[in-house]
Amino acid sequence: MIHAGAAAGKNIKNAIILTNQIVDMQSTQSLNIVLLPDASTQKVAIELSRKLAGQYPTEFELNQTNILPHVTIYQADFPESNLEKIKSAIDKISSHTKKFDITLSTFSFLSNFIFWNVVISDEIKSLHEKIVEELNPLRNGIVKKELLEVKDFYPGDQSDIRKYGSLLIGPNYLPHLTITCFKKTSNEKQILDLFNGQEKISFTIDKLHLGILGQFGTVNKIIHSWKLLDTF
Repeated sequence: MIHAGAAAGKNIKNAIILTNQIVDMQSTQSLNIVLLPDASTQKVAIELSRKLAGQYPTEFELNQTNILPHVTIYQADFPESNLEKIKSAIDKISSHTKKFDITLSTFSFLSNFIFWNVVISDEIKSLHEKIVEELNPLRNGIVKKELLEVKDFYPGDQSDIRKYGSLLIGPNYLPHLTITCFKKTSNEKQILDLFNGQEKISFTIDKLHLGILGQFGTVNKIIHSWKLLDTF
């Protein structure tokens, strides 16, 4: 993990604080545009999350009610007044997007989170780019306050916060399904060894979903869904 330079970090933080002072006057909504795994893959992800929670202190366990297994396309805070515009933009994109397959492959750590990584395909990359292009302007410059607390940065993270109001996005997009987040730093190798033997899982994405973004990047509720086009 690379720590941001002190001066640069201070400048970014001050800029985001100023932005938040301005947007605090607006009512905002934390939203996540996501893909949901099929039922069998959800079950596997939930079991893995429970297994870790049974051995280590974690911040959450995945379930099928209010902490949904998901793959993020784009998450950010938006003015509530732009919700219908957001839905309209997603509707337009989904009406021109065909169903596609995604594959969950390797596991990795990032800042106490454990990711089940998605193989980056042309389809998911293109969908991400279209969603970000359409929805990023609808943030009205809002940046999630939680990002002010991020202490460890990868190269480009600060730029992404300014430009997109989010992390692991744009050129740094890293699609994944988050299994859980640990309350304290744990033995990464020991934990990753628990996943030895877990086979890759592929499934078809036939819908795009708009969800409520919760703490630790969780999805607490789906508020709207759109069907994708059949491939035939």
